[in-house]
Amino acid sequence: MRVRSFITVLAGLLPCIAALAQPAASQSFDELAAQCAPDIHPSTLKAVLSTESSWNPYAIGVVGGKLERQPRNLAEAVAAAHELERQGFNFSLGLGQVNRHNLAKHGETYATILEPCRNLKVGGIILKDCFQRAKKTIADEQNALRAAFSCYFSGNFTRGFRPGSAGQPSYVQKVVANASGQAPPVPVVPAIEPQSSDDPAAVRAAVRPAERTKQTETPSRWVVFAESARPSDPPVVQLREDAANESTVKVRFVTPTPVVAHSAFVEQGPGKGKPLARQLEAASSDRQDAPFVQFVH
Repeated sequence: MRVRSFITVLAGLLPCIAALAQPAASQSFDELAAQCAPDIHPSTLKAVLSTESSWNPYAIGVVGGKLERQPRNLAEAVAAAHELERQGFNFSLGLGQVNRHNLAKHGETYATILEPCRNLKVGGIILKDCFQRAKKTIADEQNALRAAFSCYFSGNFTRGFRPGSAGQPSYVQKVVANASGQAPPVPVVPAIEPQSSDDPAAVRAAVRPAERTKQTETPSRWVVFAESARPSDPPVVQLREDAANESTVKVRFVTPTPVVAHSAFVEQGPGKGKPLARQLEAASSDRQDAPFVQFVH
């Protein structure tokens, strides 16, 4: 009798299991935007997402550094986020690069904020709040919108108008360019055009030995997640999963790289900027170094 009852229950569950196994129906961006961020015009939302994450739902942007390789799936992204948090870094996640300090306020976790609709929802709320605050002091709607982009990026209405480095467009300029569908012009360097003299063998021979050496410094099985730390800093964690009977922690640093710190649109009122990432012990006031984190497979 028990066996028969079990079979009956299992038979009833099979249709449900089959339904769950089916891939989700495809959804256009406009449909997703209307459902998850209805207060943001789709073209504006597209421009912001393209600038923030290049449409990578698992993207993680680290303030004061960057990941050598972006996570390829949800599990990697969540693991990387927890490790970065453990080390005191400030970072943003997902399509709209929602800052980690905004998650609790909106009832999100590292896992949930990486779901596209939830990420768009929170990002839309933040952008809308920035726009409404900008309109209180900026009469022109388009100028207020550009100030809102700066606020979304940095938490204030001015930082996003300044280029990250000399000769580069500002964050606001990047968003506007993405909205128009036009990349910034490159008047000096032309596009590559195939020539009959192109020879793959010659191209391979042209690679300098130093470049080859650099490419082989990191074992092929290593997955590099972050960079920029001083060799004198105390070591940080690198996870290994290739040892059968041990849980080994290995360490590696890379040469520090100058970076431009930004707060990745943490919600805050005008003129109330506050530090969001714990400063490393020997960090200077102008730059925050990020330790090198590796996940080894």
